Amino acid sequence: MIRKSVRKHPTLCDEIFEICLHLYQNKATQDFGRSDDYYDIIICLDLNSKQLKRLQKVLEQELNYAKDNPYRMERIIIEIYKFFKKFGQSKKGIDYFKKEAVYANSRNQYKRLIQIMKKIASSSKGKNSVSSLIKHLFP
Repeated sequence: MIRKSVRKHPTLCDEIFEICLHLYQNKATQDFGRSDDYYDIIICLDLNSKQLKRLQKVLEQELNYAKDNPYRMERIIIEIYKFFKKFGQSKKGIDYFKKEAVYANSRNQYKRLIQIMKKIASSSKGKNSVSSLIKHLFP
């Protein structure tokens, strides 16, 4: 529905981006687990290079804020992976995951790490299994 509206009225894209980015960063939205809904709207928009850079910066900031919140950190890692995957850069998404795997490993969060890997593998629609991700991450 949003894509159709944006195609009919391209000027709406900027407004939708701003509103959804604001709501994505909103603490109450995050606390209620709804921020990923706004992220999904953002990622389906045709973003310009300035918006892409801004979104990447926000994702990196959110990841830094979430270091002590494993659930939020998991969501953001998946969102970063989706971001890079959309633009054909899945390797960059995996590289982010590797970096976070080292962090989780240093904090003995193995179960959390495996859960994140399963979600990424399932979001790739069968293209990567958990075992292939493990081989890729830990050669």
